Amino acid sequence: STKEKSKLSTKEKSKLSTMKEKQTVKETKTVEKKDEPKEPQVKKPETSSKNLHQIDVEKEKFFADKEKLSKEVAEKIESIKSLKRERDGLTGSVRVLKIERKKLNTEIKDKIADFKKIAPKKGEKRPSRDQFVNAKKIKYEIEKLETKAETEALSFDKERKLNKIIKEKKKQLKELGAITESFEKTRELSKEIEKVKKKADQKHKEIQEKANKSQEIHMQILEISKNVDILKENRDNAHDKFIELKKEFVALSNTQRERETIVKIRARKEKNENRVRADKKKEAIVKEKSMEVKEKLKKRAKLTTEDLLVMQQLSDEELDRNLNIKKQ
Repeated sequence: STKEKSKLSTKEKSKLSTMKEKQTVKETKTVEKKDEPKEPQVKKPETSSKNLHQIDVEKEKFFADKEKLSKEVAEKIESIKSLKRERDGLTGSVRVLKIERKKLNTEIKDKIADFKKIAPKKGEKRPSRDQFVNAKKIKYEIEKLETKAETEALSFDKERKLNKIIKEKKKQLKELGAITESFEKTRELSKEIEKVKKKADQKHKEIQEKANKSQEIHMQILEISKNVDILKENRDNAHDKFIELKKEFVALSNTQRERETIVKIRARKEKNENRVRADKKKEAIVKEKSMEVKEKLKKRAKLTTEDLLVMQQLSDEELDRNLNIKKQ
């Protein structure tokens, strides 16, 4: 009959609906599995038992040490440059002083050579003090007589006698002059030699002082240079340690991020699974309730508020089908 055909049709449709719901749940699970991110493979870092904070503190300490040592190296190098400029200035002064000293020594040699030419030879008699005194006295007398001859009005005889006296005295002075003149020259040369020697000695003293100062500065430069080498080695060691700890820090930091990612993925997966279970449970309850509502609709029984809420969750197609059944 038509009613049986309708019942069969309803059963078949109910079976199809159930199969469709199972298929939908299966597809939902498949999609959710596909959407779930895969857990990354966490590599165990080759690090010590220190935590990230400890590594970071130690890393920054070595970085600060490296920076401090770099600053010290720069300061020492600047000090070396300044000392080198001072040393080079002294070396230049010594070079100039040596040239000046050489000129003075050459001058001394020349004057000594001149001295030897006019100095009395070995065995020769040197002029006496009286001879020097007489020469000065005769020179004075000649000057006095010449002045008298020029300024006084003398008779011819007196003038002739005065000129004769002047001539004799000049002859005496000439004889004494030959002896005293060379000695005077040697005395003057001796004074000049002593004077130049003093200048040469002063130059030599200045050379010694500046050379010693230059050597002291040079030793300072060598000492500071050794210190710089030690500081550079310590700086490089601090830098290497900083790089090593930085790598360790990055490795451990990456590992922790990976672990955090895994925790998040697992939490999301668990959340999805809970949702699927809740949805399945809800679907089962709705299905059970919908079956009850369908039966009530078939029997034209009174629907409760809960039944009406269940009807709202049914698809339009199911609702239309159930209403058609109710009409029949």
